[in-house]
Amino acid sequence: RVWNDAMAEVRADVRRGLAKLGNETAWTPEHFELGFGLKNADSDPASQEEPVLLDFGLSLRGSIDAVERTADQVRATDYKTGEPRRDGVVLDGGKFLQPVFYALALEKIFPHLSSAGGRAYYCTTRGRFQSVNVPASEQSRGAAARVHAIIGQALNEGFLPAAPERDACARCEFQRVCGPYELERTARKDPPRHAVLQGVRRMV
Repeated sequence: RVWNDAMAEVRADVRRGLAKLGNETAWTPEHFELGFGLKNADSDPASQEEPVLLDFGLSLRGSIDAVERTADQVRATDYKTGEPRRDGVVLDGGKFLQPVFYALALEKIFPHLSSAGGRAYYCTTRGRFQSVNVPASEQSRGAAARVHAIIGQALNEGFLPAAPERDACARCEFQRVCGPYELERTARKDPPRHAVLQGVRRMV
C-alpha cells in the first residue's frame, strides 16, 4: 500500500508537471542532460567531453537537465523535488549555485546565442510547481566570480573546513563521514580565517 500510494503520487506529479510545461509556449526544450567535462553515454548528443572555462578562470564540469531556447536565447533548467527557494535569490548563501553557473556555461557552449539565465523548476506538488529564475545579469556574474575567488583562495591556503548551518547536519547525507559534531568543531576554528568563508553564506 505504501509503495502504491507513492507511485500514484509520482504519476500525478508527472501529469501536472507535463501539463504545466505544455503551457510554456515561449520556450522550446532542445537538449536534455547536456553534459560538459563528463563522459556519460546517456548524455545529449550535443554534449562535449571538455570542461567549460568561464571568464573568471573556473573550469566547470556538469550536466544540465534541460536547455530551452526562444529566438536567439537559451536558458538552463534544473529540475528539483524539494521546497522551492524564494524569488529574487541568486546564490542563497552558496546553496543555490546551479542556475547561475549553468547559465554562464551555456554562453560558452553556444557562443552564437545569448544566455537568458538559469532556473530551478520544482516539478512536484511539494514544490508547488514553481520556477525560480536567475537572470544572467551583472549581479549574478559578479556573485559567481566572488564565490569562485573565495573558495579558490581557501583551497590555495589549505583551509576549507566544513561550515554547516545549525541543524544542517541532521539533513546531510554525509553525516556518516563527518559525524554529528561538525558544527561544534567548526566553532573552534580560527575566527578571522573562517570569516572569509562565511562571506559566501551572507550572499543573497
